[in-house]
Amino acid sequence: ANTSGAKRLQKEFMALSKRKEFSNFYATPEEENIFVWHFLIFGLTDCDYEGGIYHGMLKFPPSYPFSAPSIHMFTPNGRFHLNEMICMSFSNFHPELWTPAWGVEKIMLGLLSFMQSEDRTYGSITPNSEKRKQ
Repeated sequence: ANTSGAKRLQKEFMALSKRKEFSNFYATPEEENIFVWHFLIFGLTDCDYEGGIYHGMLKFPPSYPFSAPSIHMFTPNGRFHLNEMICMSFSNFHPELWTPAWGVEKIMLGLLSFMQSEDRTYGSITPNSEKRKQ
């Protein structure tokens, strides 16, 4: 696809690829579809997720960066329902809150922050600490 969304995502991928270290996440697009990104969250410390590795996906619309992606988690994590869209201010649940200034890195940092909080939203669960550590 030769859209502005594809160009923007390619630019973001190149910027992330040049980083020498990642702050608790790694994100990369599918080889055949720049609009679908898989991510890993890892290396969290001093929290219930310490030692865990969590896989998820960002699905960007062709209208990106003018529209937000959907966010999905695949690894059991005690925080989000699996294979369901997660409601965040930076997801497609809240198009009125989305700004094109946000990108993959800000989305991932926001997801990391929310994952470690006790805030509730559609797609989240709030089990006890022991459940999260499993």
